[in-house]
Amino acid sequence: MKNIINIVNEIDTTDFTFLIPSVAVGNVGQLTIDLLISTYQFTKYATIWHPAILPSISGDPFDNNSTNISTACELFINNNLKLIVMQLRSGIENKLAVPFFNTLKDNITNLGCKQILILTSAFAHELHNINLSHFRYISNDQSIIDKLNSIDALPIEEVSIFGGGFATKLHSILQDSFKCSLIMKYSSEGDNVPDAVQFLEVITQVLQNFNEANKRQFAYPSSWKYTFGNPPPINIY
Repeated sequence: MKNIINIVNEIDTTDFTFLIPSVAVGNVGQLTIDLLISTYQFTKYATIWHPAILPSISGDPFDNNSTNISTACELFINNNLKLIVMQLRSGIENKLAVPFFNTLKDNITNLGCKQILILTSAFAHELHNINLSHFRYISNDQSIIDKLNSIDALPIEEVSIFGGGFATKLHSILQDSFKCSLIMKYSSEGDNVPDAVQFLEVITQVLQNFNEANKRQFAYPSSWKYTFGNPPPINIY
């Protein structure tokens, strides 16, 4: 097995839940992961490298005063919640996607994770009845299905999700080896912070890792101050 996960903080991750965002409409999955990391103070667990991941590098998105760097694909962990989340800040090369997903599956198996959630979004104009829930799911995990049904999310067939990126392909690869759920929200491009807030509210309701005692008021990452770019320089006026 090719190891693509470079662990920087060794922790026993047996029976953890693994969350993966798909690059999709409004980057809602990635924003949700950022909000989760910031609110529940996850720590960096590992970096992931594979030729399928378009390389990128930046400063620390959670601390403006940090000298740490952020790369295209990283894992963050919360030991108390028994959660590992993958943050993907770049795209996936389509021709290399399937080999990457298969290798990722092997690596997640090696970590001992018991459950996977894939977070994605779809074009809002595909929601033909706006009175219905904006959340949809595909799942082989009955406990997740029951909780999603209780908040009026609706099941969908595993077909193409327009604007959903690689979510359905990844789900098809993982579902035979794990309890695996794909959760989708209809969204539009623009200010997608409200979408991320609503998505995280759903996550905290469907995962047994969360309870009333550990739920918190959401804390926005410092990098969200620059979602629409830096303020214009004064000297242009």
